[in-house]
Amino acid sequence: MGSVFVAKTRQRDSEQTDFLVPQARITFGGIYFFLYPAFLRLHDQTGELVDPQVDAFFDGANLEVLQRFLNESRDRVLAEPNDWEQHVATSLPSGEARYERTSRAAVLDVLDRLERALLLAREQGLGLFFMGE
Repeated sequence: MGSVFVAKTRQRDSEQTDFLVPQARITFGGIYFFLYPAFLRLHDQTGELVDPQVDAFFDGANLEVLQRFLNESRDRVLAEPNDWEQHVATSLPSGEARYERTSRAAVLDVLDRLERALLLAREQGLGLFFMGE
């Protein structure tokens, strides 16, 4: 599970992460894989990949790119039904697709948490640190 903190740098610093409650959490599952195409576009634009196992850091102009990601993702999820089966994996060697029940409300909750963290980072002149496992 990845954790999102308002932080000064991308460094794993006990002052930034050890005693703070994460602003949001990113886990593999339906929400992540629904957002995955947008995460790839975000990576193309910033060089930072949001992944529960990898660190990423957004500051400066990249916060604006992250804001666009949030806006576009919100628009995309609002076009979805209340609940759907999201493809999350393909089992090997059978090639059988695996799905997870995902809801619009759950995706919106993650996006809302990220947006609040982004606003806090801007107010404090800091960045957002996505700390992977």
